[in-house]
Amino acid sequence: MPPSWRTPSPTTDRLAPVREQGSPTTHIGRRPNMVVEVFSAVRGRWLGDKITEERAQDALSAMRMTAIDLVATTPLLTRMWELRSNVSGYDAA
Repeated sequence: MPPSWRTPSPTTDRLAPVREQGSPTTHIGRRPNMVVEVFSAVRGRWLGDKITEERAQDALSAMRMTAIDLVATTPLLTRMWELRSNVSGYDAA
């Protein structure tokens, strides 16, 4: 079940923390700057009056509870380039 602060969209679905029902911590692997990207997405939604201060705080709390395994993307560059016509660089990574 998604957190109550999350409204589905291509951006927030990709960046928001993934949480499994009944699991206090979920391990996910992403780019090293993922935490900043999630923060930026939450901040943007708050600045745009899409979410309340409380929901923004809930989102950041959920992010703190998520164990993130950093994944190097440099080894993926060749394959990312091969996929350039079909998917964005973010999706290819």
